[in-house]
This record gives sequence, structure tokens and C-alpha cells, in this order.
Amino acid sequence: MRQPVLAALSCCLCVLTAYAELPGTGPIEVSDSGFLEKDHEALRLRWAQQMLLPDAEKRWKGKPWADQARVVTDAGLKLWLTRQTPNEDAMKRMTQTVEALLKAGCEEPLACLMAHKILFWPKKDWRVHERSFSHALKGVDDTQYPAALRAWIIDERIDLLKSHERNVSEPFQNEQAQMMAAAMKDASYNQEFESVLVRDFIDWLSNSNELELRNLELLKKSIEECAYSEWVKETMLADLETRWAWNIRGGKVAVMVKEDAWKGFEGHLQAAEKHAQKAWELRPDRPEAAAKMLSVVMGTSGGPVKLREWFDRAVKAQLDYVPAYSTLAYACTARWGGSDQYVLTLARRFAETKRYDTEVPRQLFYACKRIAVEQANARGVFSHPSIKDAVVEFARGTLEHAETDPAHALRERSLAAITAWLAGDDALAARALKATGGKLDHESIVELGSLLRHPDGMKISVAAGSGEWGEELKAVELAYRQYNMKKVQEMLAKIQTQSLKNDAARTYVQELTATLDMPAKLAKGGWHPLPVHAGLATCLSTGGEWSVSVPGEITLTGGDVYQADLTFLVPVGDQVEMRGEVSMAMPPEKDWFYNWVVSPMLRWQPERASFPPVASGVRGVLYHKAGEKPKMALAGKFYTKRVGEQETPIKPVNTFHLTVNGPNVDYAFNGVAMPPQRTSDLKLESPRGLVALAGIYIPMGGKVTFRKLEVRTVK
Repeated sequence: MRQPVLAALSCCLCVLTAYAELPGTGPIEVSDSGFLEKDHEALRLRWAQQMLLPDAEKRWKGKPWADQARVVTDAGLKLWLTRQTPNEDAMKRMTQTVEALLKAGCEEPLACLMAHKILFWPKKDWRVHERSFSHALKGVDDTQYPAALRAWIIDERIDLLKSHERNVSEPFQNEQAQMMAAAMKDASYNQEFESVLVRDFIDWLSNSNELELRNLELLKKSIEECAYSEWVKETMLADLETRWAWNIRGGKVAVMVKEDAWKGFEGHLQAAEKHAQKAWELRPDRPEAAAKMLSVVMGTSGGPVKLREWFDRAVKAQLDYVPAYSTLAYACTARWGGSDQYVLTLARRFAETKRYDTEVPRQLFYACKRIAVEQANARGVFSHPSIKDAVVEFARGTLEHAETDPAHALRERSLAAITAWLAGDDALAARALKATGGKLDHESIVELGSLLRHPDGMKISVAAGSGEWGEELKAVELAYRQYNMKKVQEMLAKIQTQSLKNDAARTYVQELTATLDMPAKLAKGGWHPLPVHAGLATCLSTGGEWSVSVPGEITLTGGDVYQADLTFLVPVGDQVEMRGEVSMAMPPEKDWFYNWVVSPMLRWQPERASFPPVASGVRGVLYHKAGEKPKMALAGKFYTKRVGEQETPIKPVNTFHLTVNGPNVDYAFNGVAMPPQRTSDLKLESPRGLVALAGIYIPMGGKVTFRKLEVRTVK
């Protein structure tokens, strides 16, 4: 199952050797001075303190909670705009101040938005800040508040809804267009903060990519009529026309784009090019227009040399302007006329800057991830001979960078551990994991999920691969990574588990043995338990907090995660069935974001080039929407496209039975069988795949426990 993927990857990456000779991929010129993102952040903080805070202070003057509002607003602005994170004790004290402020009845939008930022930061749980954010939302339609503040409140709402895959185009995105237009007219900004307006506009528009035509036209008119400088107008028009063009074209491959869409795309892209060129000529010291030109060049097939020309102009203005790096890497992918070779060569150049005080070296990780997601093989990319040394050097440099902010330090050490492990330097990965205290930061766990890896599995792999458990298991792990399964099985057969150092090492051997024995067992017939072991060393995962308390029983603890899949390396085809038990312990419906789904899966296959990761497969769906009765159904790639749906009661312990038998699919829940369905109705993308468990939007604190999981081949 895994070997063909690696072979395909090796074929497409085998030419990655002469990276220095590729046009447009030379070293990046790095200056020790110049404008950086931290300077823009400081400017934004000054903008908020001068343009938003004074009016808020007038409104809360004389209120019993005025002093608390000032403290919370000041801390929230620093956390939001400059990413200054308090230590754990200071954050606890600030949280207490926020709670006291809300209890006192504060409804000032700026203070409530900052209260939301503070409460949301530690656990990313929308429930803990719902009260503060709901107060902020009340001010959205009140014109006494600056339009920029109201736009940021709406933007925050869109972020939350997008994180849960909800349709937010109506009404929030189009309401945002109205607010963006208003922000160009009222006193939200002044000439000193023109660049803040430009960046804010770019951010808002990037988060509102489903605008109706009337609102695109409104924004264009508002820009043309605003009182700001020509550079501001030209830069914002360049951004608007570029996004307008890509909205018309859509994300389809070129052959699927209709003629009318091509005409609209080309017309708006030409307008964007004209505006971006003019904006850059007016202010070559600013990076926004030059970076926007990268999207224009990509759309007009301008080639790597022209792309690099505009990239160099952007980073000359601001070395760490991240949109320039991400757009260049994307524009150089194979789908836009580039290649994996181009992207990985650029990744090397990003890391070679060694500016660990900025986000620039980290762009190596994101560029490599882009290829890894396309290929569905993270290790094959990060450890490829053409890039491995650069990845390891990046991990080492990131780990050794003297970061003083605790949250930022954990973020850097976590990423260092991940990249070192994927590159095959287990000793360095072990050092980085030790520096994290064994706990990865939230962002890094999400990144692991995008690469189909589970944090516990990574830690087990590092322990084995670094030799912590002895040379015997180190050899097993390295052979496993090379997909030499026959050699792995031979080595495992010789190991005496009683002699191993600890329970984790013994569990590792048991899981590997059980996983590799599954194909032969299935071929013989009969029911066989899935290899559910505590380490999850052989499992793939798209995210979610999966844990094994006892062998054979696995629990998903909710975190509002979309598509939390745990996949067992048990290859199956069109003659297979799966059965088991599942128990759900959910919080009250008021704490559900929208709905939740529990789903055993057969023929699981990840969709390439997908983030968040989405998988195709046969899903036996238990679907429960707030305010409605639970339902059972079958689905394929998307749980929303259900077939054969019918209501079903939920018991303390529930049984399920999912069968694929040629063109037919059957699903029974608690002994009640659905009418048989056809696999053709599920629009599956592959006749084969793996066995998986999935939880979708399981609420924070909710628990889903699977047990007695078995599979067999249908005879």
C-alpha cells in the first residue's frame, strides 16, 4: 500500500540534484538592516493606540469597569498585534481580570474583542470566549464605532466559521465588504497609518473570497473615491483586481475553465498588473505590490525568471514579507508550470538566509510541506537527498535560536523536532523534543496532521530511531521507514519482548508485528482485531486527540477538529467488512459548534493537495445535528453527501457493522441495517485503501471510544 506511493515519489523527485542551476533560484540577498514584520507590528500597535483606543476610553469613562477595560485592552492589543505572549502566571492573572471585566457588564466592542483574544489564546476553544465575543459582535452595526474595529470583529467571526467549514459567504463576507468600504471613509486611519490600511485591506479581502459582484464593485468604487494617496489606491486596486480575477477563474484545472471565465480572468489580471506596476513605481520601498505581482505572473505564465524578479523586489523592501515566499513557492509548483525541483530548491534558499529572528527560514518547512501534501509522503520529501541537509540545518538553527518568548520558543522547538524527525536525524529530533518538555505546541500538532502524522507516533518513532531503546529496535525502525517490511518482520521475529527496556518499547514491537501480520491473516479468512496499541506508531492521522488506554480500545477526545481521522495500515479492497462498538460521551448541545459525526471507514485514501486533509472512502456515518435526532447513513469523500439517511437511537454502547462487497455497501448500527447502497453512489476515488476511524467536529471535552474493532475479508 505504501510502497507504490514512495516509488512514485522517488520517480518524480529523482532529478533533484542540480538545484543551483535552475533559473530564478539563486541565493536571496539578505541585509542586516531594513524594514521587518516586527516594525509593521509596532506600527499597527501604535495605530490601534492612537486611532481606536482614545475613542474607547471616552466611551468607558466613568464606568465601574474602566480600569479593568484599559488593562485588558492594552494586553489584548499587544497579544494580537505584536504577538507578545505573557508567561503562564501572567496569563492566568490576565484571564482573571478578563472574567472580572465581563462579570462587571462591559460591552465596549474594543475591550470585548481584546478579552476574546486573551481567552481564546491558550486552548483555542470558542466556548470560553463566546460571551466576550458576542458582546463585541453587538457593536458591528453601530456607526459610532470605527469601521476598522467593526471589520476586525467580522473578520474574527469569519475565521471561526471557516475553521469549522461552515458556509460564511452569507451574510458575513458580504457584510465585511460594506465595512471595508466604510473604513476607507471614516476616521479609522490617517496618512501616518496608510500602510496599516493597505495591509488590513489585504488581510480582510483574503478572508472574504466569496464576495458577490455588487460588493466587488462597491470596493472598487470606494478605493477610487477615497482620500488616501495614489500608492494606497493603486496597491488596494491591484489586490482587489487580482482576487477578482482568480474568483472568476476558480480553482479548476485549466481544461475545465470555461471561455467566459478565461476572458474575465485575463481582463482583471491585466488591470491588476497595471495597478501593481504603478504602485511599485510609486513606493518601491513597500513589499505589497511586488508580492501581488507574483500572482499576476503566475496567472499569465510569466515564468520563473520574472517571478524571481518580483520576489526580489518584494523582499528587498521587507525581507520577511511572508506572502512573497508562499506565493513564489506555489507559483513554482508543477500545476503552474514549475516542478518539485523548483519548489525544494527555493525551500533551500529560504533556509540559507539563516534569519531565525524572522519567519523566513520557516518557509522551508511550508514549501516542503506543499510537495509532501501533493505526494502524500512527508518523509520522502523532507529526507530526500536533494533537500535533507538543508532541512536538518534548518531544524538545528531553529532549535538553537535564542528565543525569549516562551510561546514562540515552544513553537520553534516543536517545529525543529518535526523537521529533524522527517529528515531522519533522530538524535536532533530527540534533543528538540526534550526542549519542548515532551509537549508540542498547537500549531505544530496541526502541521503534523496536515502531513498525516500523529504526535504520539512521532515520539515513538524518535525513541526507536535515535537508539534510545537499543540498536536492535533502531535497526527495525530504520528498515520500517525504508518500507522493507520483509526485513522488519524477520528482525521482529528474533526480538524477545521481555528483554526490552520499557513498556513503550514492548508496545512498539507488538504494534509493528500485529500491523505487518494483518494482510496474511485477512487472506486466511475469519475475523481479526485491528492493531490498536498505545504508541499509534504505525497509524496515520489527520488530527485530533487520539489515545489508547488499554490494548484494543481507542478514544478520540473532542477539540472541534474537522476531519480527525486515525488510519490503520491495513490495506483492503472491495471484499471486506468491519465491526465494533462505539460509545459517545458528549457535552450539552449548547456546547456543540454545529453538529458532530462518528464514522468507521473502509478504503480510506487521502486526497492529495488537500489542506485540511480530506479522505475518500466508504463511511458508515452517525450524524447528530444540534436540535435534531441522530441519523445513520453512508457517505464517501464528504460526510455532507449522505445516502440512505435514517434516524437511529444512540445507546450507551453501540454496535456497528460496515461491509463492502463488490459494488454493494451495507451498514448496520445497533443491529438495524440500512437499505443496501451502491459504491457508485458514493463516488469513491480508489478501489482500494486502508481501514480508518473518523470523528468530525467532536465538541471540546466530548469523548468517542471505539472497542472490539475487527475486520475480515468477505468470501
